[in-house]
Amino acid sequence: MKKNTLIELVSDLVIRGIRKAAATVGVGLLGALPAVASIDTFITALPGDVDRKLAELCHQTSMKIIEDAPTGSNLRFVSGLDGVTFLSFVKEDFANKGIQSRKMNEYAKVLFKHLKSKVIREDEMVLASLDLPKVISSLDGQINARSRLLVIGSPQWLSHPDHAFVVADEPDVNLRFRVPSAGHLEASGLTSPFSTLDNESSMANLDVLWWNPVSGITANTKSYPNIVQDFWRSFLAKLEIRMARIQIDLSVFIEDKFSENLTMVSPSYDSGADRVEMLTIADLIAEEARKRVVARIAPPPSAGSVPDSRHVRNATRQIEKKSEGHIAAAGIFWKVKGDIDLHFLGHDSSDTVSFHNKTDESGTAQYVEDKQRGGLGFEMINFNHLPEAGSELWVNAYRLEKKPSEPIEVVYLVRYKGRTVKQAFTMQATEGNQRRDFDKRYSNPNWVRIPLDEVLRSIDGEALASAND
Repeated sequence: MKKNTLIELVSDLVIRGIRKAAATVGVGLLGALPAVASIDTFITALPGDVDRKLAELCHQTSMKIIEDAPTGSNLRFVSGLDGVTFLSFVKEDFANKGIQSRKMNEYAKVLFKHLKSKVIREDEMVLASLDLPKVISSLDGQINARSRLLVIGSPQWLSHPDHAFVVADEPDVNLRFRVPSAGHLEASGLTSPFSTLDNESSMANLDVLWWNPVSGITANTKSYPNIVQDFWRSFLAKLEIRMARIQIDLSVFIEDKFSENLTMVSPSYDSGADRVEMLTIADLIAEEARKRVVARIAPPPSAGSVPDSRHVRNATRQIEKKSEGHIAAAGIFWKVKGDIDLHFLGHDSSDTVSFHNKTDESGTAQYVEDKQRGGLGFEMINFNHLPEAGSELWVNAYRLEKKPSEPIEVVYLVRYKGRTVKQAFTMQATEGNQRRDFDKRYSNPNWVRIPLDEVLRSIDGEALASAND
């Protein structure tokens, strides 16, 4: 089988789909469709690295855009690799059919010449390459009236090996497919090709409609194409540009190209916002796991979060009294009929310190007491040495007498350097799990993590840092 047989088949099917869609509205392939006059300029970006069939398809699609464009609109065709304009004109309404035909032939020849220069050898892979950042940069300062960018090509950026979305020679699929971290969007142009800081003018009048003709070149995971799409949507949103969903159906792209009613989705990409690197699928999976952890982490201390009450004052007195002679202590106070347990897991330890295991081998932590009375409870752990960075402190809904009608209210208390900080949080547990599923605590509602490192650092960050150097 020839290497390009699949895309030839897909192209033929898509062409038939265009004809079918056009016939549905009662016009020929290049017949006129109702268009939206309020959009002043239509810019079409055409890809590189195409085979003969895809080049023909791009040519027919471009001619369809010209044919259907509203009279008086500005039409531009640019290289999707660098944003350079190779065809630009105002759509005219020629009463003389001969003149109109000659104009269309002129446009067709320019498009043909451009696309012919992008055709690859038969033994090369069809990539439909684009460099969207360069295309957008080329439009900086030129978007005054309402405009639409019609993008044809792959969303998998390949312009530089250091930032390519696909590492072709990587055998592990979880490492082969990548996407830039969100930190790229706020990095300088010297650091990242995906920087959004260098554009000097507003592009709020621009929206984007995108067709991906090579959707088969992707990772074997349903989520990866959506992540790539959300990255580009976030990239454009930083520049005040709205983007509709990336289409893989050309007939839908053709039908929507001038539509006023495109659904513009708000971006939600934030993976790796704190760093500038290329994230693999393995990184993205780990990032999602961290997000699940964050969802089950109690908030850091904040002033006024714990209303003053006799019970809270009593819990504070207990931790202050019973932590005497120890470098630090942590405790919890809860309001529910049942048993809530506190667990400490040292950085290099496999055993937790809790009611079931009073101390660890290193002697860092020591379980103190567990009190329950009338729907109120208190439990605490003393620290003989300052916990190392990366140690974990967890709260577990061990036993509940009945299913709570609302989230369980818990307060954690941490004492260090003569100060006691407190923070309220809630647990979504509906029944106790008696400490089971500890290895699944990151995603189990019976477990909530207290951000011990952050709390100790908020009290005395310098002392904590020096203790762990």
